[in-house]
Amino acid sequence: MAPFCRESLISLIRPQPPQKISLAQTVEMLVQSNEISMEPVILEDATVGEVLATRIMRSSFPEFPVTAVASNDSTERIDPMVQLTHAADLITQHGISVEGIFRLTKSLERPEELASIIAAGTRADMEHDSPYDLASMLKIYTRKYYPNILSESDITSINETGDAATFLSTLTAERRRFLALLGALCRTIDSHQETNKMSMSNLARVLAPNLFQHPDPMVEMRLILPTIEAARIIMNVA
Repeated sequence: MAPFCRESLISLIRPQPPQKISLAQTVEMLVQSNEISMEPVILEDATVGEVLATRIMRSSFPEFPVTAVASNDSTERIDPMVQLTHAADLITQHGISVEGIFRLTKSLERPEELASIIAAGTRADMEHDSPYDLASMLKIYTRKYYPNILSESDITSINETGDAATFLSTLTAERRRFLALLGALCRTIDSHQETNKMSMSNLARVLAPNLFQHPDPMVEMRLILPTIEAARIIMNVA
């Protein structure tokens, strides 16, 4: 059984094609398949992203064997997808059954702050943030940093075909990864709709305004129902 090495850690935290399982599940599968050992390892001179990744792993997989010690370089930028994935994992762990997740928001101050911190590539301490704030942050991040993921023609095409595959194939890899993250989270929330009252249709209603904006409010109003339907289709397959 091979020891867990730096390359293995990097391969886990580096952006990959959209996955349906969490990082912790990936580690558990590797352990069960004897591809890595559980012998404790100290990863010295780790990047900020590697330190954060090990903390994310340990938060949902306490037996994770790697301890990362940061180098003195505190200026390294953290890939926003690492922290957005962490936010989604925290919602899954602590907010999957809370009523109105993604719909209810107490204040936008903290979610907006988190979105700005993550976009800047600096570490966001989210361990004590509420699931509501984390979900609101994801909506804000969508609108602010991935503006108009949907175009008017995309909305029309998705509604006509009932399929989002062509739309997804036109996106950049970064935007596909983000929608894959959002879609996987929405499907998990939908599977607990009896307790959280957030079906995929309800999730699409609150996400749609963040996927499409238009300078003419009349256009947005005219397209609101098609946008909601397009959002529902995308979240089911992304």
